[in-house]
Amino acid sequence: MIISNSTPLINFSAIRRLDILHRLFGIHITPVVENELFIKGKHYPNRATNMSPLRGL
Repeated sequence: MIISNSTPLINFSAIRRLDILHRLFGIHITPVVENELFIKGKHYPNRATNMSPLRGL
């Protein structure tokens, strides 16, 4: 298990390669990271534009 912040998820999502993380490690998003991605992240102008693939992981 690898624990991380939202940065790798945002970056891999931006290049549409979340499949790499999912295949190598699996993806489980903690409530804190989910909040950062989907609630706080709406206010970050440079965040990845399409975070929908992360929903439900």
